[in-house]
Amino acid sequence: MSLRIKIVLLVLGLTGAILAGLWAFLSASFTGWSADTLDHELLERAGEVAALVEVKRGGRLEVEVEESPLAGDPARPFRVLGPEGVAYASRRFDWPPEAGAWAAPGTATVTDAEGRAWQLVSRTFEAGGGRHGREPVRILVQVAGQEAPFVALGSRFRQGLLG
Repeated sequence: MSLRIKIVLLVLGLTGAILAGLWAFLSASFTGWSADTLDHELLERAGEVAALVEVKRGGRLEVEVEESPLAGDPARPFRVLGPEGVAYASRRFDWPPEAGAWAAPGTATVTDAEGRAWQLVSRTFEAGGGRHGREPVRILVQVAGQEAPFVALGSRFRQGLLG
């Protein structure tokens, strides 16, 4: 094999390795960006839901959801749990409470009855503090968003890089 052919094969091999590395880097970056975007959106939504909670006389919780854009959107399920674990409000939220949810708010992946994966964010908030001299009540807000649109978008992105 001549030196010229060896050099061409070396350049082609290096170019292929660089392109494969670039594809892997961009693919992983997109996947991470997708997960971060979903988490950020869910954390914002949890705050929106928490803002709808009012503490009434005697520490009773009331959630004013009907006027909110969250009320009618099936792609935006949520649940508000009081300190004793009782659900005070729930919209299209079919998953059972997680054991120890108060001990470990955070992020998890859950599967609904139809086998679809959802990203679940659980976050604690203080509701009603300082309003009309009432004591704040600790609540747990759980919101969920589907991962499928991001997975599909990531797949199309990777295919686009190859094509």
